[in-house]
Amino acid sequence: MPASESPESDWPPAVIVANESGRSDWLLVCEHASPHIPASYARLGLPEGAERGHIGWDIGAADLALALARRLDA
Repeated sequence: MPASESPESDWPPAVIVANESGRSDWLLVCEHASPHIPASYARLGLPEGAERGHIGWDIGAADLALALARRLDA
């Protein structure tokens, strides 16, 4: 990693807020929504490409959470 690049630059935002002005009483939370593993975690010992399967993330979970947020106005 270049000296000018900090380890934090490999980290995506911790949260994504969708439909912030929704009128529902529901708050939806979606864990494991991305296969991203920061470089500083050294792939967690997983073989190359393993994070793209179910071991690394819940495939489709983020899309489902966003669709539910729209549908529920949450």
